[in-house]
Amino acid sequence: MACQEDMKQAIQGPPRNSILWVPLPIISWIFPPVGHLGVSDSSGASFEFAGPYFVPISKEGRLIFGWPTRYLPLDPTKATLLLPAPTPTHQSSPDGQYPIAQDAAQSAENALRRANHNDKAGTSNANLAFRAQTTWDSTLQTVEHHYNEYEMYNILTNNCHAFVSSFLNMLAYRGRCNW
Repeated sequence: MACQEDMKQAIQGPPRNSILWVPLPIISWIFPPVGHLGVSDSSGASFEFAGPYFVPISKEGRLIFGWPTRYLPLDPTKATLLLPAPTPTHQSSPDGQYPIAQDAAQSAENALRRANHNDKAGTSNANLAFRAQTTWDSTLQTVEHHYNEYEMYNILTNNCHAFVSSFLNMLAYRGRCNW
């Protein structure tokens, strides 16, 4: 039965929009829950925090310690933040010198209203799915860039688990920012 599942996965390709897990040699043998995490994008490419300022991207979905042995598929439409990100509208300050950005929540509401107004009947779900995929991928690239540029690796506090939780927090997955 496990062989059939492996064949099915091989045919489908790497898991998309998932949290990926791979066992760590020796450590996972002694303490099985411990492993290495990564995240896959909508095409199945894997992103992981593998060392100081180092986030490798594998188009095949492989992590540095091997192929994922477990994965948790996530639904991109459960992201609270949906792109295209609303651009704030600007007004001038009372003296006319400085632009003032409109409140972000109001701007987001206006963008959603415009998107819903532009949807034709029956295309709303397709538009939502497209925006969810776009949000997922661009947020993953943003977190990848941040960790490549600014984050030092620490095996106990700033590791692959922190990378995945930062991604989920930035995405506001299921309305939470405390993953």
